[in-house]
Amino acid sequence: PLFSGRLIAKVGGAHSGYRVDGYDYLGFTIDHNYLDQTDFRRLIKIQYGQIAEAGNASNVSWMVGEAYFHHSEPGLDLDQATVDFLRGMQEHYFNISLDEYVNFNGSPSPCGYVFIGYFMDGIEVKDSPSEPVIKGHFENMVTSADACSPD
Repeated sequence: PLFSGRLIAKVGGAHSGYRVDGYDYLGFTIDHNYLDQTDFRRLIKIQYGQIAEAGNASNVSWMVGEAYFHHSEPGLDLDQATVDFLRGMQEHYFNISLDEYVNFNGSPSPCGYVFIGYFMDGIEVKDSPSEPVIKGHFENMVTSADACSPD
């Protein structure tokens, strides 16, 4: 065969109506939506439940296919107060989304967490307060050889 790997259906936002028959995983994007910590945690819990429901309906595992927590970006016309708010919140967005990921007790269990922008301007994680948050969560995740097996 030409391809023998696993397939990820990478979608945008979460909702329970996705059906991804023929794929092995369902990945979706999480964004901060400019929310404070309380509202963001509430949103993430809802989104993880919705995407798990969609994964369950398609008999696939789900994952955070893109954690996108920008604080500025070329082309965005954000005032300095918003940039400062988002820059200060980035570590909290990672902490909350990873905490809810690790402690998710629905079915199916999550099977991956991808963040982007390690070096990218406006979303960078390197040398920011977010870097040790991410490192700490990843070091403490329990995995096994079959943790993400689609079977």
